[in-house]
Formats: sequence, C-alpha cells, structure tokens
Amino acid sequence: MATIVGTILISTGAWYQVRTPAGVMRCQLSGRLRLQDNKWSNPVAVGDEVEVLPETATTAGSIVAVLPRRNALVRRSPLRPHLQRVMAANVDQALLLVSQGSLPEKLLLLLIDRFLVVAAQADISPLLVWNKIDSLSPEDRTAVEQLWTAYARLGYATAQVAALTGEGLPALQQQLNGKRTVIAGPSGVGKSTLLNALVPEATQRMAEVAANQRGCHTTRFACMFETATLALIDTPGVQSLLSDPVLPHNLGQYFPEIKARLGGCKYYNCRHLQEPHCAVRRAVEEGEIAPNRYKNYCTLL
Repeated sequence: MATIVGTILISTGAWYQVRTPAGVMRCQLSGRLRLQDNKWSNPVAVGDEVEVLPETATTAGSIVAVLPRRNALVRRSPLRPHLQRVMAANVDQALLLVSQGSLPEKLLLLLIDRFLVVAAQADISPLLVWNKIDSLSPEDRTAVEQLWTAYARLGYATAQVAALTGEGLPALQQQLNGKRTVIAGPSGVGKSTLLNALVPEATQRMAEVAANQRGCHTTRFACMFETATLALIDTPGVQSLLSDPVLPHNLGQYFPEIKARLGGCKYYNCRHLQEPHCAVRRAVEEGEIAPNRYKNYCTLL
C-alpha cells in the first residue's frame, strides 16, 4: 500500500494523531523510525509533516518517515541531556503570554528577552502578548503600553488582551490568522483561558485525548488546535525551553539595537562588556539602548 503525507496534530509519546487527505488517523511510529539513530529524543513532534503507511480497512497507520523541517523549537531532553527534544516543528510564530504578577519585574523582562533570542535562533517570528489587562490599574496599564511600545520600536509584534472578557481578542486573532503559532508562558498567565477563547473546544479536546490514553495527563502531551483561520500549538516543556542556556555565540545578532551597532566597535570580536571604544556601551550611556535590555544581554552572555 502506498504511503500518504500528513501533519502531526497530537503527540502523546506513545501514539500520534495525524491529519491526512484521507482523514485524521491514529498512528504509531514504525520500528525503523523509532530505532533510528539520531540526535533527537523524539523523532516526531507536533507540526511535523510525515509519511504514513495506512493499515487496511482501519483509520490507523504507521509513521514511516519525517519530511524535512523548515524550523523547530528545540530544547535539551530532560532525561537524556545529550539528546535534543523537539517541542514543535514547522512553526510560523511563537507567542509569549505574560501578565502582571506572573514573575517579579526583573525576571519577567529577562524572560521576554530570552524568549526573543530563542525564537530568533529558531528562525520563528515572536509575538509578545500581555494578558489580563482588564485587571491593571491605569498607571500599570500605561507602563505596559510603554514597555510594549519600546519592543514595537525594535520591530517586535505585540498585543494586549483580556482573554476572560474578550478585550483585544479580535486584534490578536488578526495577528494569528493564517499562521501556525506555538504558545509559551509562565504559570498563572491565563494560557488555558486564551486557548479556549480562541478555540472554544480546546479543553474538551485535550480531556478526550487524555481519557483515551490511559495514564496520560493533559499537560503531558502536545496538541495543535486548528480552526478555519489559525493553528495553535500547546506543548509541555516550552516553558522549560526558556530556562535552557542560550548559545552565547553571536548573541548580539539577536538584539536588533546591538546588531545595528556591531560595525562601530573598535575590535571585531568585541563582546560589549569592558572593551574600550565599544559602540554598544556608548549607545547605552547615551540612552539609545535601554539599560534593562543591555543588562539582560550581559546576563544571557
């Protein structure tokens, strides 16, 4: 029987739900693919395009090959650190959801900048979203607007929403339409509320998957929710991805305001720390680079 090409919608680690031209199929990895020696702890991830060998007269099949990825969000495997784990593949956009009180301010700003670097290294467009704006005081709301304006000036997409009331959701949906977006964020920011606001059946679908997979908790598998206009990926471990070490090599390339000044330093290998005649430190001193951004650069370095 000939193979067909499909897209991984759900990955529980034991089985996969694959959307194919013939319909959604429940699949397992072929023995060859499962035993294939490579650098990944999981050969297949949500978002992957795969070749499936259907079983006769059933809606099941075997995944026999993974097609080349255009990008992937990757982290170190928690159980096998010498291997890498793919969190999501073939993604257009990575959304970081934050809210007031989810983290202390300094840690929140560091998380945002780390996320932007991780997305850039994976060649995925970032989207910064502040949730629960309905609970902000006028002063705090102004502060969020100023922060997001500063990031927008650097070329980053931003949004402000109240997932519980629906405020800002139409504008956010426009930023999500036509794209496959993976969602990340610290605990307590309202990710489930946002998912259900954008895809009303999200919680029910995840509960159904967990019920069909004995011993599978709803937070322990990856799932892509699709509507007629957008696709959202919720996957465990994305938050942990943000705590993995950032590769320091060429870190300045992932800070737009630093990248723009790399040619102005006296030394070609300037790290922008204590080196003399550094264009980046001069820009910080002259107020052209935000002090918190430069501090986070130094921390990540």
